[in-house]
Amino acid sequence: MPLHDNNVLVWQERPSNILVIKRPGESIHKPFAHLINYIINVWNLNAYVEDSELTQEYLKNMKEIFSNQKFDPRIKKFTPKDKSIIDLIVSLGGDGTLIYVSSLFQVIFKCKYWTCLNLIQ
Repeated sequence: MPLHDNNVLVWQERPSNILVIKRPGESIHKPFAHLINYIINVWNLNAYVEDSELTQEYLKNMKEIFSNQKFDPRIKKFTPKDKSIIDLIVSLGGDGTLIYVSSLFQVIFKCKYWTCLNLIQ
């Protein structure tokens, strides 16, 4: 008997709003920016990010997501009122980032799936 099944997550409806949270620090800037670009330009979904990320030069330097002095409209600032529309959470970091994300959602909410990518270097 195999130790695992090849289970696949099947969405009942296509997700449209993905919250991406990254750990503090510069080491994760490039993967974060590329993920945001992929979400909006390949999947054509909304990417919610924290307000502090929208002021960062590394994001403003990516012409795929920032042009004419503004971000692509599918990149949105995450606020507490957005909790109910988030379909998926991606946490880029380690245990501390995961704990931080869970602290943002202290009550039951619609998002049932999230993933954490441990990027220890």
